[in-house]
Amino acid sequence: TSVSLISNSKTISVYPVPAIETISIDNNSITEKIIVQNYLGERMLERIINSQTEKIDISNFPSGIYFIIINNNSYKFIKI
Repeated sequence: TSVSLISNSKTISVYPVPAIETISIDNNSITEKIIVQNYLGERMLERIINSQTEKIDISNFPSGIYFIIINNNSYKFIKI
């Protein structure tokens, strides 16, 4: 299962949802800043995406609800 957004010729997908060790982000734009926050709003990770498909290691995150913020859009995923 994935979470997707299509706007202004941009398509962003975040998968798998739920996730265990990694989250993949498919993005038709190469350089985007991403922020991963937990449900309390604490930043867990911040980085620049350098490819159209980016994998993020979440294996050290505690189980819970997280949000990936890309271009002021939020994508929810669950770490189990």
